[in-house]
Amino acid sequence: MKTSACTRPRDHLRLFLPTRTPGGSDDWHEITAGDKPAVCVQAPDLGYAQQLYLRHRAALRREGHGPDDVSFIVDVAVLISDCARAARRAWRERADDDSFGQMGLRYIGTPAGLRGLLDDIYSAQVADGVSLSALAGYNTIDEIISAVDAREAMPLPAWSVSSR
Repeated sequence: MKTSACTRPRDHLRLFLPTRTPGGSDDWHEITAGDKPAVCVQAPDLGYAQQLYLRHRAALRREGHGPDDVSFIVDVAVLISDCARAARRAWRERADDDSFGQMGLRYIGTPAGLRGLLDDIYSAQVADGVSLSALAGYNTIDEIISAVDAREAMPLPAWSVSSR
């Protein structure tokens, strides 16, 4: 995919954040302007996520749908800091937290590295979008949104945002 200063791969990536509804259940809120239904999965690594993505698209074709009729979203838990060393240190300090036992992709590093990962996820056809959450509650959702520089961000609902 050709990339310019105006259009980056992550500009096409659908972005979701965890939210907690008034009833206390966890849900996802899209902060980009997607118009298709989405299916969200967890994967232990990018290779497995890509395999799931390709299987998902093939299954849609077999069922007579277009491969782009449903967006494929992968969960990514993030812990970001100004420098990678500080992010790794923060991760080690929280290693006993229950969220570290969860299956799924994790990114621990800098905001620039996270933006690069998101570009790669879309360019390499790993997923059509990501659901971002704060790993071990280290970052606020606002910090994560600022880090990914989400264009056309939609307002969050009045519900509280969870760090799921």
